[in-house]
Amino acid sequence: HVLFMAVLSATVVTTIVTATPAVAVPSVPGIDVSKYQGRIDWRAVGSTSVRFVIVRATLGNRYRDGRFAMNVAGARRNGLAVGAYHFAKPGRAPWDPRAEADHFLDVVQVRAGDVVPVLDIEETGGLSPLQLRSWAGAWLDRVEARTGVRAMIYSGNHFWHGFMRNTRWFAQRGHPLWVAHWYVGAPDVPAGRWGGRGFTVWQWSSTGRVAGIKGPVDLDRM
Repeated sequence: HVLFMAVLSATVVTTIVTATPAVAVPSVPGIDVSKYQGRIDWRAVGSTSVRFVIVRATLGNRYRDGRFAMNVAGARRNGLAVGAYHFAKPGRAPWDPRAEADHFLDVVQVRAGDVVPVLDIEETGGLSPLQLRSWAGAWLDRVEARTGVRAMIYSGNHFWHGFMRNTRWFAQRGHPLWVAHWYVGAPDVPAGRWGGRGFTVWQWSSTGRVAGIKGPVDLDRM
């Protein structure tokens, strides 16, 4: 599986001027947003170097981000590649990860050309590391069974080391990593540099400024 379900052209990748942070390979700048960014002027965003956006879609097994549909439509109209993420609220019920995955997919409607779906896992729900790994695996398996797409995982070193016991299992199964590590020249990558594969997306700032968005926004590089 590739990160996009349709490939960004080489021209797009190589003509973007790379700003801070420094990276060793060509990369594509992007952002991630939720309702907390308020009303976004996507035409203005599309005029910047930003080329992709990952939008919060759902949280838990019922909540839907109130600005998801507007953000996706606006980003697509203005030439941006779009992806969606699910903020996990792990629970002990055996059906819970499947319910959360189904809720996410019912809202998102994954399309060719999108960034692959993302599981944002930052809370344990009181589960042990073994239970949490099993929960995440069940969510990811459900998404793949319904879409044929191997989803990406969003995490940072602190959570992955402390609550997932730095497992490499997800990396070995081919799930890409979106790593959160802010204000550094290069990110620390958990799970033995994600099983030697490294990160795919790097969230390198939580206080970025982008035309068309009032206030701070997360900045990413793919």
